Amino acid sequence: MRTFVAFQMSQEIHAALRAAQRAMGRLNGVGWTDPANIHLTLKFIGEIEDRKLPAVFEVMRQAVKGVAPIEIAVRGLGWFPPGRRPRVVWAGVESDTDVLVQVSRRLDEGLAELGVPREGRAFKPHLTMGRARGTIDAEAIEAAFGRVSRSEFGREVVDELVLFMSELQPSGAVYTRMGAVPLEGANEEEG
Repeated sequence: MRTFVAFQMSQEIHAALRAAQRAMGRLNGVGWTDPANIHLTLKFIGEIEDRKLPAVFEVMRQAVKGVAPIEIAVRGLGWFPPGRRPRVVWAGVESDTDVLVQVSRRLDEGLAELGVPREGRAFKPHLTMGRARGTIDAEAIEAAFGRVSRSEFGREVVDELVLFMSELQPSGAVYTRMGAVPLEGANEEEG
């Protein structure tokens, strides 16, 4: 099964991001992400065998060991990669980024021991709002950003790390929550 590890965002943040997508309107070459599916991915695992799931949850537990709930602010818009040919439109994430980077690094290291390839680039916390489905121009995205009335999309405290299964469908990816590992002081719900 195809999986990833993420922090799930609240309905309030999803609603604010949906409003921003509507304000930006239709952008040629951009496929907007369903806001209900927007999350803060810390590690894309890819295909993994069912028998390895208990080990994945153990890596997740170790990754958040000693980590208290994290306050996250969703603020600002941008794109990757920098330059004239964007591939991803994102909302920015502000928090104690050192903690997010540390959890991401721990996941990367622990999952590598299970045969999951390591990340080839540095972790940059963001929420993917849309992806290129063809050629898009940075100037068109900048103009669309100008139609968004606010750049503050909300704050929340994340208190669990979630393992999701991702099934690719013709209508887009469908995410199923497989279970979660609590941060310090929350209840555990392992799948």
